[in-house]
Amino acid sequence: MVMKNSSIRCKIEPTDIDNYGHLNNAAFPKYFDRGRYDLAVQNGLDRDTLVPKGLAFLVRKASYDYIAPVLENQEVEIISNLISIEGTRAIVEQEMLRDKGVVSKCRAEYFFQNLTTGKPIRPPSSILP
Repeated sequence: MVMKNSSIRCKIEPTDIDNYGHLNNAAFPKYFDRGRYDLAVQNGLDRDTLVPKGLAFLVRKASYDYIAPVLENQEVEIISNLISIEGTRAIVEQEMLRDKGVVSKCRAEYFFQNLTTGKPIRPPSSILP
């Protein structure tokens, strides 16, 4: 299975800056979510593709490592990789870069849900990349 990776650029929004002039730790997930959304679209795992098939692709858990500060008016790159899809779950790993250096990392576990039953489901082979 060939999975497409994603790379997007994001300008840090002034409303996400804390009192110290840094990107607030609570705002990091917002930027990683933008990367995950692009990754989902690249691989046909987005809402527009899945909902008509009665499926959802949802976050089960995510963890973040904060390595270096990000400042107001900076631009970051979010690199997202769909590492694997096994059974009902998928693993996504991401890096946030500034000036080619990693400032944060995210690892998230997603699952596929049958929207009719509300239960986890293995994705049909027709939607797998």
